[in-house]
Amino acid sequence: MVHPGLAASVVPEVWTAVREPDLETFRALTALADGAGAIRAQVVAWDLLIGSGRSRSPAGSVSTRW
Repeated sequence: MVHPGLAASVVPEVWTAVREPDLETFRALTALADGAGAIRAQVVAWDLLIGSGRSRSPAGSVSTRW
C-alpha cells in the first residue's frame, strides 16, 4: 500500500512515464519530490515480487545458494 500513497500526488507524471517511456520523462519524474519516492516504491515492489517467485519455485529448479 506504500506505492499508491507515494504515487497519488504524481499520477499524471507517472502515467506519462509509463505510457511513453523515455529518458527525459523519467528524469522529470525523478526530479519531483514525490516522483522519486514513487519510483523507489515501484523498484521495491518488483524486488519483492521477484523474490516471492523465487521462494515459490519447485525445489531444485532455482538455486538459492549464492
